[in-house]
Amino acid sequence: MNNVDQVEEILKDNLVKKTRSGGNPEKTLQKKFKSIDLNGDACLSFAEFKRAVEPYLIGTPDHLLQALFDKWDTDSSGGLDASEFIDGLFKSPQEREEMRKEKENQKKLAQSKSVKADDIIEQAKRNRAARMKAQNRGPERKPVRERLEQASAGHPVGHQAKKLSEPAEERKMVSGAFRGPWGESLPPYRIRYQVSSTWVNVHPPEGQSTSDLNKELKRSHNVPSSELELGFVYGINPKAGMHTVEKTGEIVYGAAGVGVVYNPRKHEQRFFLGHDDDITCIDLDPSQTHVATGCMGKSPVIHVWNIQTMEIIASTPVGYYDRQICAVAFSARDPNIFLGIGSDNHHMMAVWDSRSLCKAPLAQVATQNGAPPQIYKLVADDVDTTQHRFVTCGFKHTKFWVYDEENKKLTGGKNAVYGNITPTPRETRSAVFLPRSTAITGGSNGVIYIWDLEKKACRRAVPAHDGPILGLLVAADNELLSSGGKDRKISYWSTATATEGSGSMQKLDEIVLPEAYYSCAYSMGFISRGKGQAVLTCSTRSGSILAYDPLQADKPSKGWKVLTGGHACDLYGLATHPTNDDAFITVGEDKLFNVWDGESKQLIFTRVLPGQARSVDISSKFGGSSEKQAIAVGFKDGSFCVLDSTTFEIIFTAKHCEETIDDLRFSPDSSRLAVGSHDNFIDIYDVNNNFKHVARCSGHSSYITHIDWSSDSKYIQSNCGAYETLCWNAGTGRSITSCDAEWKTFTCILGYPVMGVWPHGADGTDINAVDRSPDHSLLVTGDDFGNVNLLNYPCLIETAPRHTYKGHSSHVMNIRWSASGKKVVSVGGHDKSVFQWHLKDAPDAFAKKAAGGAKASGNLFSHRKWKAGSSWK
Repeated sequence: MNNVDQVEEILKDNLVKKTRSGGNPEKTLQKKFKSIDLNGDACLSFAEFKRAVEPYLIGTPDHLLQALFDKWDTDSSGGLDASEFIDGLFKSPQEREEMRKEKENQKKLAQSKSVKADDIIEQAKRNRAARMKAQNRGPERKPVRERLEQASAGHPVGHQAKKLSEPAEERKMVSGAFRGPWGESLPPYRIRYQVSSTWVNVHPPEGQSTSDLNKELKRSHNVPSSELELGFVYGINPKAGMHTVEKTGEIVYGAAGVGVVYNPRKHEQRFFLGHDDDITCIDLDPSQTHVATGCMGKSPVIHVWNIQTMEIIASTPVGYYDRQICAVAFSARDPNIFLGIGSDNHHMMAVWDSRSLCKAPLAQVATQNGAPPQIYKLVADDVDTTQHRFVTCGFKHTKFWVYDEENKKLTGGKNAVYGNITPTPRETRSAVFLPRSTAITGGSNGVIYIWDLEKKACRRAVPAHDGPILGLLVAADNELLSSGGKDRKISYWSTATATEGSGSMQKLDEIVLPEAYYSCAYSMGFISRGKGQAVLTCSTRSGSILAYDPLQADKPSKGWKVLTGGHACDLYGLATHPTNDDAFITVGEDKLFNVWDGESKQLIFTRVLPGQARSVDISSKFGGSSEKQAIAVGFKDGSFCVLDSTTFEIIFTAKHCEETIDDLRFSPDSSRLAVGSHDNFIDIYDVNNNFKHVARCSGHSSYITHIDWSSDSKYIQSNCGAYETLCWNAGTGRSITSCDAEWKTFTCILGYPVMGVWPHGADGTDINAVDRSPDHSLLVTGDDFGNVNLLNYPCLIETAPRHTYKGHSSHVMNIRWSASGKKVVSVGGHDKSVFQWHLKDAPDAFAKKAAGGAKASGNLFSHRKWKAGSSWK
């Protein structure tokens, strides 16, 4: 290939050849464009273009590819949009030249229009300045309240201005300017600010003095003097793995983007915060001093970090792996050597040395071709330490590998042979090693397979579970095997004869996991309870870590204790108790209703709801008693239910909507319940009249996102998906133009006091939740970038200064202050984790202004099943 035309012809021929029979080469190239456009800007750089065409032009020099890139770049913009990319190959040179001229003409036309638009904007500015000058003539402008009172003085009773103490709907603010009592036009006190491409109208507090406004602006200009500190993480990513530290009895695992070292005796956690996305795999080195964690993301990396100091020891190069790290393992022979497998289409496995800071891989090999992820586990041989031996498990994949340290090569790579052993599994989910060159794998068909590593052949198949075997664990000097299956059972096997002859195992016992925790054991480990007694721990699908004590098997708990709870599916619903500073509730699409104690950091009650839940709220009182609360839960199918806080039993259910209940809130006096749905309505229910439906607020043009009540329980403000902020009379359901009320809570993401929460370049969906502190001094937000943000309240400055805290790996879907304002709870949507934060250096004002003094009612915890940490003292 000597010229660009030849390169172009070869590219077209190869593309046609590699397109499936009957397919369209042009559509194939369009799909390629979308997959290669990594930054999503609908424009390919040269690097992206090169990556797209390389499979069809193997060995083509870069200068010819650059020439082809420049040839197709008809508008000389330095990038190829989709039309240029496709037309470059399927349009003739004459057609491309005509297209280039057409683009130039369009560009000139757009520039001329831009000049005209600038003139119009400039003229509009001059007109506006003239209007403002006319409005500002005469005495110095006074607040609205003073001007209304002054205007009404000396006029007949029939023309007097309405008193400002009257209900807000009686003194409506019409669109545009305020209107006086006899048609006097008052200057506008409306603020417009932009969220994404939409303009939002808000009204500042009526009668606010200039000095108060200046104080608020000055406060908004500064970051808060207080900060948040991560106190506890509830949940675990069970598929990433879990490991126990023999010396300390600690458990190491990943939750969202946080590496957690958990001490069950003290019920305390240490955190590794070096990742900015989900931790997808984890391993503990043989010395049990270092941990390796891999994550997902655009350029995922593996971090090796110290288990005590939480400091990074070494990291793989950024850009080496694609999509995510699907497996990682330390070598048992040398704890400085570890392997990692990426989720590219070849599932590239590389060997790294942490002593060289992982500057370059020692060896690398493709493990399996296909759409990722097809590799689930990478397990090192921790019995025979004379060589670096590993096994990889996955979809139609069981391969044994040896790393030759002298020649820096990985050998193996052929699928193990089952021979006459039947049935064979579709997937291999887990593996462990035994002495005498023996390995054991668990299949998706519930069968345990015993392998001869010398012959790389299967010795025996042992039926074990009804469903996939998700976890295997060897203990007791390699003589005891534990297997965990999707059938909620953990079985114990004797491996005394597994390494002899054709291999066999004897089943010793089995235990059943509790049903309430979506229980199937993904990872298992033993930790010491003291006095030499070992306790089995396991991670479950619900994101919980359970411990089994056989001495407690005859108790109601059947020997099981929840060390830390979690959720199994996307998590949205969160409510903190209005008076108890330590209580909060989470609900999710896994149908779990979880009650938490923030002081003991324990899951104290859980039950299964009748549907996938999206929202939850707790009343301040119920049935005339402040010692009793009603708990409302909204579901995806448009229904909601109410539970009694003393029994957690459902006492009421209703369905007046067809789509998701995104938010629901009890009024401050607990007399009404407002339910907002994806149907664009807010329904009002009378709590004291058996939740009778009394009104429907109709007027939003999109789905309801957030609801707040006024302190006097008369009015509601709400946001919707069209970036509208509307106010309502809660008694009638009628819309009012504006409501200058004191809001009991402020969770709406749009409004005057939260104008500055939006980060630079954010669109209208990037902020998912906000909450104002009980003393009205601070604001927390949760965003689409996995951040929890702390700002001063009110937040009036554009992109206001803030403290930003990472840890969540997914959209932070909800966030709430505790009753005293000393704690914050956030939930991470798809990462299924619950984070509990503590406010450092909290001012005394929090304790004074907290609702009800934040006194614990105790009734919410009447069903405490375990005392926190009692089994481990």
